Amino acid sequence: MTGVILRGLMGRKLRSVLTMLSIVLGTAMISGTFVVRDQITHAFDSIFTESNQKIDVILTKQTAFTSDNGDQAGPLPESVVDQVKGVPGVKVAEGQIQALGGIVIDGEFKGSTGGAPNRPRSCQGTHPRRTARSSSTSSSPTTTT
Repeated sequence: MTGVILRGLMGRKLRSVLTMLSIVLGTAMISGTFVVRDQITHAFDSIFTESNQKIDVILTKQTAFTSDNGDQAGPLPESVVDQVKGVPGVKVAEGQIQALGGIVIDGEFKGSTGGAPNRPRSCQGTHPRRTARSSSTSSSPTTTT
């Protein structure tokens, strides 16, 4: 049986070499895809970890149902930010509105055309770099204790 297999492989050397090459290349491409995916996942994790570093609490509006369709929960009332500011031990409380979309200035689109999705934010307060990503479409005040 082995002799028949070897004779078949040696009889069609080019075909055998090209078949082995395609198997090696296909395996390398799939392995490379997993490596790139892991690098991208790690990069986004580190971005969000660094941006949320000084945030202790994020308040968001609770929705009855969750969906991946981009449904927005809507903003919390502004009075919630004032209530959070009144809690003992809270140093900073800021409101933030976050939604999917783009930025248009004077009728011209100013958002990026590639990379991660455009997420314009409306920050209130003096620490716009400390605002956190709570979820892709929710609004929330952020607090630092």
